[in-house]
Amino acid sequence: KWEKSENGRIFRKNNKALRRGALGRFSREQWQDVLSFFGYACALSGEKGKLDADHIFPISKGGKNIITNILRD
Repeated sequence: KWEKSENGRIFRKNNKALRRGALGRFSREQWQDVLSFFGYACALSGEKGKLDADHIFPISKGGKNIITNILRD
């Protein structure tokens, strides 16, 4: 049940980034602030649905998994 919760999704997302070698984490509250800012829609397309964090500087190229590296306007 916990794994399907919002906290579980954030935990898995952070762990996935850590497994890829990214430094840093962001909290559920920080992620909610970003979602709220964009009206719970994709920052690029405006579509609603399942949203993932889009890193400005990709983790694969050394970007950090911190909230200031998550796409927002």
